[in-house]
Amino acid sequence: KSVASGETSGNLCGVLANLSDYYQKKQALFKKLLAAAAYPAVILVLSTIGVAYLFLNVVPIYTKMFREMGASLPPVSQVVFFIGDFVGSFYLPLALLAAAFAFTLYNWLGTPDGKDAGDRLSLKVPLVSSFVEKTMYSIFYRTSGLLIKSGINIINALEVSSNVVTNGVLNARIRHAVKLIKEGNTISFSFEKSGFADGIIPRLIKTGEESGTISEIFNNISNTMDEELDSLTTAFESLFGPLILIFVLAVFGTIIIAILLPMITAATIVS
Repeated sequence: KSVASGETSGNLCGVLANLSDYYQKKQALFKKLLAAAAYPAVILVLSTIGVAYLFLNVVPIYTKMFREMGASLPPVSQVVFFIGDFVGSFYLPLALLAAAFAFTLYNWLGTPDGKDAGDRLSLKVPLVSSFVEKTMYSIFYRTSGLLIKSGINIINALEVSSNVVTNGVLNARIRHAVKLIKEGNTISFSFEKSGFADGIIPRLIKTGEESGTISEIFNNISNTMDEELDSLTTAFESLFGPLILIFVLAVFGTIIIAILLPMITAATIVS
């Protein structure tokens, strides 16, 4: 639609330049989100493999040894060795159960009910909701700004841009806003009334409507969302990376303590 509008208006070069800038910024946005999720995900996967190795190969050796010795085990050792026995005995059914659960969940999220539940949940989980909202807002406002700047009328631009808002809850809000605009209301009022925009954003949009610079205002809002996503990504990496690392160290430390305590106790008794 942007290219067709550019051909009609004789501003094809300008439209193509805007499209190029749009896709560059969109790609940069997704790279930021990927980078934010990659580090904690890698740590989590590696730590899961490490813990599984300990429970399947290391813990059973000491469990057998302490049982043959008839050693009295402290509570922490009893819990760890019980988990080791359970995982060692049922690791295949557990793996199949986990795979079946993941497969079922993935397919359910692909259904209308599942997607709706996932979309609603994503807006209720702290931090995740901020990522989702700012990402959707950034893409929507940038797309709308590009289409309006390319010569497409505002209502059509908003309707087309609503397709990039993949979260069902936010998508319903923007479609409600478009309906209000068609009824003769202003963009700023419609966005605020539908719940799609709040805070200072409706006032910024109102300024753009009054000055005839709505596409520039939309682009500025998108840039602001990108900056906030940058800050959020940095905070996410700074917070979750160390938290996951601490959790992993705590798990490994508990296993090591569970193994060492009976050995120390036995050595003390012998002494």
